Amino acid sequence: MAQPVPPGDWAEIDRLAVHSAIPVMLDESVASADDIERTCGYGGRILAYLKLVKLGGIGPIIYVARMLAVVGDCVMIGQMNKGAAATAAALHVAIATHPAFAELYRADGLADDPITGVDDGVGTIRTDLSSGLGVGFDPAAILFIEEFGHG
Repeated sequence: MAQPVPPGDWAEIDRLAVHSAIPVMLDESVASADDIERTCGYGGRILAYLKLVKLGGIGPIIYVARMLAVVGDCVMIGQMNKGAAATAAALHVAIATHPAFAELYRADGLADDPITGVDDGVGTIRTDLSSGLGVGFDPAAILFIEEFGHG
């Protein structure tokens, strides 16, 4: 996803909100409580792509998504290529908040991810129905990461 204006350039975002014929979704400009409050003020003309890592995890992102829903703004839930644990967490956030859009995927190029139980198919992400995030942990993968880091 391309950021339509430089991150945090709210003067340009204001101009987009006024002049764009279609809603514009912000990605890199949505990283703090102030950014969320600003986004709420556009009445659906500026949308928010909410990422777990940037907003502080599951609790804060659910809070923000629900706050934006109250003012009628639709959101997109996503992640930042952080592995299966982040995918599972983003999936649970999407289930809890029913966003208009979600970008969920397994990590590209991540070898020996210690988290197991996240299955993806064409247009789907699934986890087990067990407790927590519905994933498992493979300690052998951590050993490989530790050895690689000290090698």
